[in-house]
Amino acid sequence: MDNTDSIVVVLSEASRTGAAVGVDWHNGIMFIIALIPLLVAVVVYFIKHLTMTDSFYRKCANSLYSDSTIEQATAAILLRDFIKKRKYARNTKNIMVALLRTSIPVSLQKTIADIFSYANSLKGQDFQYINMLDALIKPQSRIDYELKGGKRYKRKRLSMRQADCYHAIIQECSINNIDASKAVFYCANISGTSFRNCLFRDANFKCAYVKGARFDEDCVLDGAVFEHAVGLDSAWVSVSQKTTLPLINFLDNKGVFRQYQREVRYTPVNQKFKIFVSKLGAMDAEQRGRYQGVLSVISSLENTSLDSIERKHYPIVSQLPDVMSHLDNCDGCVLFAFEYMFVNEGCIHKNIVENDEDHKQIVNEKLVSPWLHIEAALANSKSMPCLIIYDKDLRRDGMFDDTIVNPDKNLFSLEYTDSIEADNEIIKKWMSRVYEYHYRNRN
Repeated sequence: MDNTDSIVVVLSEASRTGAAVGVDWHNGIMFIIALIPLLVAVVVYFIKHLTMTDSFYRKCANSLYSDSTIEQATAAILLRDFIKKRKYARNTKNIMVALLRTSIPVSLQKTIADIFSYANSLKGQDFQYINMLDALIKPQSRIDYELKGGKRYKRKRLSMRQADCYHAIIQECSINNIDASKAVFYCANISGTSFRNCLFRDANFKCAYVKGARFDEDCVLDGAVFEHAVGLDSAWVSVSQKTTLPLINFLDNKGVFRQYQREVRYTPVNQKFKIFVSKLGAMDAEQRGRYQGVLSVISSLENTSLDSIERKHYPIVSQLPDVMSHLDNCDGCVLFAFEYMFVNEGCIHKNIVENDEDHKQIVNEKLVSPWLHIEAALANSKSMPCLIIYDKDLRRDGMFDDTIVNPDKNLFSLEYTDSIEADNEIIKKWMSRVYEYHYRNRN
């Protein structure tokens, strides 16, 4: 074969190869074109799925604030899946906390609080002023440990490191497998709560109410501060399954927990909380009955004593300095805003044009004594926590107006009922502030 034939053969082979490559390229393009509808369908599906998920999440979040407790509870349960998803976790936790700061039924409180068990982390979470009664915090690791045993489940804990539980009510709860190292429980109410396999290294329990709290043998509390805590001799720490000792036995002279402290070296300071009682000088039989009933509830609170000024003891002159001198020796104030005057028909600003918003008609309304406003203002000027017990249908203006009371952390209002008890949430919040006021001003 001469050179010319070789060239022809090579060109022929190249032509066939080029044709084959062209066919493969064409087939590849056709394949990609065929894939485009599938890819578009997948993208559209995911967009629709995300949109539907967002919509469902917003619906559940809104339902938490429904007037129906059943709808609220259902929404709370459905949000369990969202608290562990990165996109929704932070907002879900904050929504739960915000709701737990409001006055909601205890059963709903528990349903919402229990959801924290499903979180991946609660590290640094703001839990200030939340209300948790009878809640169960039990992560999956605790369930696995109880079912299967094994150290790896025991070592795994839900992080609450550096969480802020300032003035939180965490009462009669069961809390398992959490790491709350360096968390703040300042002035929190943890009475009656059981802690199992929890870490509290260097946590701050200063001024907390710990009566009846129990820490099992797997809890670690080294470095936790219990200075000025209330109920130390009736809080318990297990050193083994058979041996339980009072918490105070483990505290050094500064109120810091030391695991191997065996002698009582910490001496609690005087824990007598004095409450100033502001009331009407003259009360009818029904009012006196209500007054005595509530007073017995306040008196039953641990380490409290009462102070009041009887009508005959008010001085003729210098009444305000006399009230101030009593308040100076007290840690809190309870005001009985009972009916002082009943107005059948009257008006406010009678000489102002009737269509002006300042001109108001008063028809069959109860008014409170101006002295109660004065004493409330004097106590509030000292940043003293005040509990206002008011009559149903009372005209609440001045110091007792919701616009004054609600934004103020030191003012608490409670409508009188015959069923008021010491474990009322508002009373517990008020007493928590009383503890703090006492230790801030008496020590």
